[in-house]
Amino acid sequence: MSFWKSYFNLKYFFFYLINFIILTFHFLFENKKRNLLKKNNQLSNIFRNQQWIIVGNSPALKNLEIKKFINKNTIFMNRGYLIDEYKLLQPKYHIIIDDKFYKGEWGTDIIDKILELNPNVTFIFNVKWAFNKKFTNEIIKNKELKIVWIDNRLFLNKYNFKKFKINLTTPTFGGAVFGATLSFLAYTNPNSILFVGVEANGLCYELIDNFETHAYGSNPDNNKKKFQNYIEDLDQMSITLNQYRFWSEYFKRKNIDVYNCTGAGILKIFKQKKIEEVLN
Repeated sequence: MSFWKSYFNLKYFFFYLINFIILTFHFLFENKKRNLLKKNNQLSNIFRNQQWIIVGNSPALKNLEIKKFINKNTIFMNRGYLIDEYKLLQPKYHIIIDDKFYKGEWGTDIIDKILELNPNVTFIFNVKWAFNKKFTNEIIKNKELKIVWIDNRLFLNKYNFKKFKINLTTPTFGGAVFGATLSFLAYTNPNSILFVGVEANGLCYELIDNFETHAYGSNPDNNKKKFQNYIEDLDQMSITLNQYRFWSEYFKRKNIDVYNCTGAGILKIFKQKKIEEVLN
């Protein structure tokens, strides 16, 4: 066995142990989160026989005519409200799980901006923010929002994959915001999933000076990164890409068609199609 194969096996087994610790801690001590997540039971299989579209924020999105998604089932991610067509498309869901949002690094008025463009949207948020005073007082404030709370702390790895099952009523698997979106859709069980604007190489764009990392430009907070941050991000990118590999296998096993319609990037583990070929 090669050194690298041994290294990755140890790494995945470490994640397997971490998952066990997370689940044990959750069931022993996180009573408030358990009660909140139980409400997700009503989401199980609600999208059966539907097609859903994940709209990412990568530069490749500028090469697509996403106005074709008007009146379609769409989910936007993170700062996707900055995309010109956001108001026109009126996505049904908007998922944000990045701690930069919770910490206010993206501003404390994001909710207001999204609701101004899309007042009927349902938010998908990280459940760890639900009982945080900073988040409830500064970000949500007193707004009456439609929110789905999710917990995607678990690491998808080969030791968990054989018995892999998505259950949004407990901590479950993810892999950055795209992985969390796949997790949400896996639980709701649509007939097919298309994704655009997801290249999975945004960090590579960051490493190239003056290269825009998103369809709407670059995030100003990237300018604050130090050398150590890039070391950590590259390691995280490796972990996340590995999880996407397992997501691809999972949807094949579940007979749910997932099509990569981005037209760029490295996620060739998903079937690559032109949007016109698969859009209902």
